[in-house]
Amino acid sequence: MLEVKLSHSQKSSFVWKLIVYGSILSIALTLKFGIEYLGIVCTAVVGIFTIVWHNVVSRRTTTIGLLTTQITDKDLSDTLRKFYSIIDEGEKLVIYAIDWNEENGSNSIPKPEKSDDELKNGERTILKVLNYYEFVSGGIREGAFDYKIFHRLYRSNIIKIWTACKPFVSELRRQAAEENNISQDKICYFQEIETLAKEFVEHKLKCKI
Repeated sequence: MLEVKLSHSQKSSFVWKLIVYGSILSIALTLKFGIEYLGIVCTAVVGIFTIVWHNVVSRRTTTIGLLTTQITDKDLSDTLRKFYSIIDEGEKLVIYAIDWNEENGSNSIPKPEKSDDELKNGERTILKVLNYYEFVSGGIREGAFDYKIFHRLYRSNIIKIWTACKPFVSELRRQAAEENNISQDKICYFQEIETLAKEFVEHKLKCKI
């Protein structure tokens, strides 16, 4: 079966075009078959618009709640603070994904001067951030969260996070592929945030000044 994938902006545009074309078609049918159909047509159009608008408002409210949580949730805000302190220091996050107790092909990178506890804590912090934004990215793709709001407010953050984490994730995928004796491109770790970051790179913010 043919599957057509639409971007978030295309989906939004498609819904509104459906409403407009549906309204035009309804008016045309009313003119053709008589005024007695006008009440039914108007009810149908208003019903469709109400459902769509309710979904838009609900999605925006949920998104604002999600963004507020990043400020009010102490555990999450502390995790994000630790994460940004790591990447702002210019450290390569891949060092937190490598198992330094085993010899493997990825150890061309010199072992950092960090204790095992520091490496493990750094790994936990990175995974917490990735898991959180993987959930958010999946919610955006499924329409649970508002794409436009998140794009406007968090575009640069998502791109920054994925750019920093990509080597870390690549190492996790390499390890999983090696353990399962399969191709690395079949490992889908954190594909939602990767897809969203790539889409954000392509869809730049429009300056309204």
